[in-house]
Amino acid sequence: MHYKIAALDYAGNESDAASPESTTGDDVPSISKAFALYQNVPNPFNPMTTIRFDLPRAVHVKLCVYNVKGELIATLVDRHMTEGGKEVAWSAKDNRGRTVSSGVYFYRLIAGDFMQTRKMVLLR
Repeated sequence: MHYKIAALDYAGNESDAASPESTTGDDVPSISKAFALYQNVPNPFNPMTTIRFDLPRAVHVKLCVYNVKGELIATLVDRHMTEGGKEVAWSAKDNRGRTVSSGVYFYRLIAGDFMQTRKMVLLR
């Protein structure tokens, strides 16, 4: 069975059919081939930020936030995760649910033998 895809506007005008090269139907996201930790967005942030990372395989993941003294502020993830792209939101609260103050913080991803740290800034 074959289908043609065309656009139809409110006046009944129809576009030419789309070519097979421009319409794949393949919406399966690709799985990263390497571990990656991306810069949080937005940065600086207030009151929430999103941290993204890629896992090329299923692995135990630990994602933590530290202050400039190296003290643990919050553990965002500490569990086994499947492969693929991941997103974790942080609402600038510590492990006890208390709002943290403005300043520089570091987030560290440990996934198997991969480890990377990045810096973020909270501006209140």
